[in-house]
Amino acid sequence: MRKLILVVATLAALAAGSWLYVESQRPKGVILISIDTLRADRLGAYGYPLDTSPFFDEFAARGTLFENAIVQLPGTLPSHMSIFTGLYPAEHGVYPPDRILSNEIPTLPEMFSDAGFSTAGFTEGGYVSGHYGFERGFDEFRAVNTGKPGAAGRTFALAKDWLSQLEKGEDFFLFVHTYEVHDPYLPMEPYGENSWPREAPDVWEPTGANLTAASEGLLDVTPEQVEYFSALYDAGIRYVDQELRLLLEHAWAAGLSRDTTVVITSDHGEEFLEHGSFVHRQVYNETLHVPLLIRTLGQRRGQRVPELVQSIDIAPTVLDMLGVRFDAESFSGTSLVPVFDGGDPDAESEAFAEGLSQPTRTLYRKNKDGFFQFLLTRDERPDGRLPVGRSLIFDWALQSLTLYPTSQAGEQDLQIFVDGQLAKISTINENGTEIEVPLAANVRKHRIELRVAQCPQRGEEAVGGGCVAYFLEGMRAERRELFRIDNDPLETRDLSDMRPALTRDLELSLENYRWKAKAGALREELSEEQVERLKALGYLQ
Repeated sequence: MRKLILVVATLAALAAGSWLYVESQRPKGVILISIDTLRADRLGAYGYPLDTSPFFDEFAARGTLFENAIVQLPGTLPSHMSIFTGLYPAEHGVYPPDRILSNEIPTLPEMFSDAGFSTAGFTEGGYVSGHYGFERGFDEFRAVNTGKPGAAGRTFALAKDWLSQLEKGEDFFLFVHTYEVHDPYLPMEPYGENSWPREAPDVWEPTGANLTAASEGLLDVTPEQVEYFSALYDAGIRYVDQELRLLLEHAWAAGLSRDTTVVITSDHGEEFLEHGSFVHRQVYNETLHVPLLIRTLGQRRGQRVPELVQSIDIAPTVLDMLGVRFDAESFSGTSLVPVFDGGDPDAESEAFAEGLSQPTRTLYRKNKDGFFQFLLTRDERPDGRLPVGRSLIFDWALQSLTLYPTSQAGEQDLQIFVDGQLAKISTINENGTEIEVPLAANVRKHRIELRVAQCPQRGEEAVGGGCVAYFLEGMRAERRELFRIDNDPLETRDLSDMRPALTRDLELSLENYRWKAKAGALREELSEEQVERLKALGYLQ
């Protein structure tokens, strides 16, 4: 029903000649820019106090800025494929490291190509390489390993050259992608030098492998070092912002200013230990909330849209804006054209996302009662044998708890915390151990955390291929979290125990967000070059 309402509203808006279109003319081209790993709250337009994005902020002031855009999975490959197909990850099935999009599922560039548009895509490879299906529909597609620092400038230069070759009035679709702000955090100078006003701390290199190891407790990190990494990340954003300015100024100089739509977004954000992890392993707001700006360069005035929107809405939106016919039922996303004139802050909207490195599914809901995120972490392995890394956090509602861990790292101590307090230390070994955990009576729900020191084994049994310290037998470790983002944007206070009715309601709604694959994804062995590129980006070990 929601999709039908939006489609009808879209047609009505276009028929009326929305303010979005200059002199009631549709845009003739679109530039879709993905800045990999860019979290929204590090941009001035989204309230960040540091000067990371002066051009983006200026550009957004006369565009349509979606304040609450959510990606469907914090991973480069599945998230970009959701942008290209308008489908949830479970529907397109393209997961790392080697799944490939089925030929039965059309992509955004294919739809533009079929409509007679000239098409080009320039990416920095890795999980946005052509063989995953991203090259389909492009007249020219180049996935280049430009290397850091300065990758964005070299990739954007390819886009500028292609724009210069367009004929006057030619319809076109251009996709540009950069890993510039992705780890390793090696910003272009002088941006990196200017980002840290004092002597840099002695620290290990912020590569994907090291950041992942630190997330698993295998490398130590101090608060100052976290602050330093965060500053380097900001410096990368500041450099990309300048390159973004040069790219779009080039488009203006090429005569594309009044009839071109620009879309700027990201595939996911980044973590800096806000919830105990680096990179983008979890599904909290810092990894899911991304920028989404849509601006027709001749647009008369800016708008901010408060409703929740999703990355899967991008494809139907740009097709709708450029007048390309499409079957609305082929997308799970919906066109956002009806809300370009500003949204209703009290309207109810939802967004869904799921984890890859962790078995977490999450639902955002925004309405007149507030802005909430509910997370449900549940490992649903049918054999009841749960692999655990260095730590595990879960809820426990019963009055007694018995654990059956089997160590994978020889004899070691298991620290057991109940509601934030150390309750017990037990020695576990390779033969298996039975542990009774004391719990206070008359408490509706306990928060249990298990910690060990050693986690040497890595393998497919661990979620996301992480380390396995021990196995827990015969239990399902579930965790429910509820945050009110409008009052607690950093999500520091879990309200699930204080708002049980809302928690239950959101969990029931979350169960409705399940899909079947539209078509079976293919599988293809990675080339040596692809493996090395993915290792450099920290995706493979």
